[in-house]
Amino acid sequence: MPIVNLERVSQSEEWVAEESNFASKTKYPETFDGNKKISSTSIGEGANSTNEGKATKMNGITEGTRGQNLDEINTPFTFNYKSQLIEIEEWRFLCYDFRNLESERGSLKLLSKLRKGIPSQFRGFFWMKLAEVENIKNGHSENLYFQLSEIKNAPCCGDIYRDISRTFPKHTLFRDRNNHGQNSLFSVLRAYSLYNPDVGYCQGMGFIVGVLLMYLSEEDSFYMLISILDKYEFSGLYLPGLPLLNTHLEKLRKIFKKRIPNLYNHFRSENVDETMYASQWFMTIFAYSFNLDSVARIWDLFFLEGINLIFKISIAILKILKNSLFNQSFENILHTLKTAPYTININELIHCALNIKLNLKELA
Repeated sequence: MPIVNLERVSQSEEWVAEESNFASKTKYPETFDGNKKISSTSIGEGANSTNEGKATKMNGITEGTRGQNLDEINTPFTFNYKSQLIEIEEWRFLCYDFRNLESERGSLKLLSKLRKGIPSQFRGFFWMKLAEVENIKNGHSENLYFQLSEIKNAPCCGDIYRDISRTFPKHTLFRDRNNHGQNSLFSVLRAYSLYNPDVGYCQGMGFIVGVLLMYLSEEDSFYMLISILDKYEFSGLYLPGLPLLNTHLEKLRKIFKKRIPNLYNHFRSENVDETMYASQWFMTIFAYSFNLDSVARIWDLFFLEGINLIFKISIAILKILKNSLFNQSFENILHTLKTAPYTININELIHCALNIKLNLKELA
């Protein structure tokens, strides 16, 4: 089978050379402080809020009303806002009850909640809980990130700096050179390259950190990156030669052949291999390929299920698109797989993915 051997960032820029269409559909989300007492007025308020006092719309709620008692608001809504308030209250309760929720009896309840999506104001908090970031922090010196940030020279600095302007280039947080977002992205990636010199920096990592910074502080994003590469065993995806990527793509081939054999055979007849379209799915956890709303929904489940979810989402994409892909040739297949994820209904995708049961033999 073909082996992917993408060049490290210092040798090749082709992977991200084209302008990403990954335009944000939401504003820069707020940070949720898990140590702060949660009150009805703190919902939606975060250290990174950039729209104070503005009446912009986000997820159907007028932004200027966030944090208020919805029963006291006279602004007309196009949805049942009381049901959304109930949903927010349930998530607020889960912040306090997370330890019990993690128990075996509570895991199904947690999965049921996560498949519907975490409200953006709670997303960073729950991602950190699911990724067990507190344990990682406790295993390191208290000021590790800030100590690493004081080191100005790192072997990967030039490569990182060259890439950050091509990471979510249309997102307001990252589109301007040397603004807060790009500086934060550079700082986190540089700190990690110093923390783990064996991995250093590789293309794909920037998109992961970029998504994290939309919900978390620099320091928390740094520890989340450690968790993704250690707890979720992603470091092998970024080592020289990308050994783990080749392993995962071979597993995906086997699952694809077993689950959708007719489409698999059509891909082979058109000389389409998984290295041509799925590498970015694994290396960025779909951040390079989907709109931001969908990426966040996928990540809500990823931090619970881990790498298995990437296999499930990948097969679900192929299942949803199979009727159109059957009739396409090489160029059109790759074009569809590149562009269609932006338009796939995320609820349909998640429903399809979670109904795919992978056995140990398929993942061996």
